[in-house]
Amino acid sequence: NGEIQRDESSLVSIEATVAPARVQPGRRVRVRTTFWLNEKTRPLWNNEVDGLQVSIDVPDGVTLHEGRLRYPDPPQPETRETRVLEFEIALGRDHPPGKLELSAYALYYVCEEEGGVCLFLRQDFKIELIVDPNAPRIQ
Repeated sequence: NGEIQRDESSLVSIEATVAPARVQPGRRVRVRTTFWLNEKTRPLWNNEVDGLQVSIDVPDGVTLHEGRLRYPDPPQPETRETRVLEFEIALGRDHPPGKLELSAYALYYVCEEEGGVCLFLRQDFKIELIVDPNAPRIQ
């Protein structure tokens, strides 16, 4: 509903990588989402509240499997590590061919600098793959 402030300052960068990027209906893909802190502005993860979490709008014929959508906070109050969440997406056997784009968003707490203002932010991103009945079958 637009109630959570967006990360308009790009404090965090997000990359979603899908393997394989081309998949047959009825098969699974692995998604790796990587979260980097901005190297110029040097924000920090705020680990004293809820951890980084991802939410995905999953359409009919698609299910989430095996993996994490929440990053466990380290014990230190503030850190600067790259964070990674991995999970699998399974397609239904009757899923139509073509480009599949899933809308997702991340929620996270970051501090603008050490001892600085801490913010609860949202950032939208996409997970994209191609559904192709002729895609190579990966075991």
